[in-house]
Amino acid sequence: MCDVAQNLDNNYLIRVKDIQIEFIVKSLLNKKNELQNCLVSTCLDICKSICLNTIMLDKQPFEKIKVNGVIVISNHLGLNKLTKITTGELICKVHNNPIDSDIDELPPLTNDDPFLFLFAPVIGTLFDLILGDSAYYSIITMDYPTPYSDIVRRAGGIIVELTGDCKYEKLMVEATRISGLIKKMRKTPVFIFFPEGGTSGKRNDGTPYTLGEFKSGYARLAYDLNIPILPVIVYLDHRSVVTSRVLEISYGYANYDVGFDRCRMQEALNEYAV
Repeated sequence: MCDVAQNLDNNYLIRVKDIQIEFIVKSLLNKKNELQNCLVSTCLDICKSICLNTIMLDKQPFEKIKVNGVIVISNHLGLNKLTKITTGELICKVHNNPIDSDIDELPPLTNDDPFLFLFAPVIGTLFDLILGDSAYYSIITMDYPTPYSDIVRRAGGIIVELTGDCKYEKLMVEATRISGLIKKMRKTPVFIFFPEGGTSGKRNDGTPYTLGEFKSGYARLAYDLNIPILPVIVYLDHRSVVTSRVLEISYGYANYDVGFDRCRMQEALNEYAV
C-alpha cells in the first residue's frame, strides 16, 4: 500500500476525504432519509476527484445483467485507508452543521472506515458504462459499530457476520429479500463483493496487487440467485490514475471453483497494474 500511496496526489486524497466526511455527516443528521441515491452520487464525486479511468471489454451481454442483476467482485486495493477519518473530525463537522443535532459521542471508526472510497471505482464504472441509474447497489461488507452500521444498511448494504454459524444462509436470506425489493422498484440488483475478505497482499505478505485466497460466498450466491459474476479490477495506471478494468462475465454453478476468478483477476493485475 505504501507504493500505491506514494503515487497518488495528496490533493486527490484530501478532496476524497472531504467528500466522505460530508456523506457520513449528512447520513448521521438525516436518519430517516433513503441513502441509495446519495451513496451513488457521492461515489461518482469521488471518482471524478481521483480521475477514474474505466476500460471495458466490448460485446458483453450487459442487457441480460440489466434484467436479472449481477454479482460484482473486485480486488481490495485498500485506497480507503489513505483517507482515514477520525471520530473527532466527524463530531466537529456534526456540531458545525446548521442542523440541530443531539450527537455528542460517536464510537471510533474501524480501520476500514469509511467504506466509500473502497466501492467508489466499482460503482462509478457500472454507473457510467453499463447500468446508469437503473441499478441499485447492495454492498456486502463487514459489521461496523452503530451508527455506522445503520448508514450502511440504509444505503442498501448487507452486513455479513464474521463469526457464528450459518453465515452464508443469513447472507442468502438477506440478499434474496433485497433482490426482490429492488426488482419491485424496477431496478437492477447489484451485489458488490471483495472476496478476499481483507486488503490485497496483507495476509500473504505480497504487493497491493497480490490477491489472497477468495471466499466462496459470492459464487454460491450467484448460483442460488441465478445471476452472473462480473470481475472488476482496480489499480493505478502508468499515469498514477485510479483505473478500473471490467473483465469477462462468468456464471456460478454448483461447486464453483473460485480459484478460476482469482487466477484471471491476478493475471489481469499482473499485466496492467503499475
